[in-house]
Amino acid sequence: MSLDWKFNDFNKVWFKGIFNNRNDWENRYRTTLKDITSEGKADVRIQTKGGSGDERNARLERQRTMDFTLGGENRLGILDMDWKLGYARATEERPNERIHRLPSQIAEVQFRPE
Repeated sequence: MSLDWKFNDFNKVWFKGIFNNRNDWENRYRTTLKDITSEGKADVRIQTKGGSGDERNARLERQRTMDFTLGGENRLGILDMDWKLGYARATEERPNERIHRLPSQIAEVQFRPE
């Protein structure tokens, strides 16, 4: 949104603002290999991140941003002023986020040079 008001040739003010609300439904999966030995053995760690029972157990990441600016160009006698005031805020919520880690396992890993 943007508004401006011109009082005369020497004085004007303006306002600009934006608000965004974004819901991102996702599932995350992660596999990590730790402590890989020269014999090709590694500690395998598996993790998933999900959400509540709705939306196919997907994890909700709710992001909100807002940014507002008020400014102006003014002449007060012999003084010319350009000014701005601003406010911004961003939040991120992950309601009902669940993290599930499977116990570590030792697995044999084979690396193939390409």
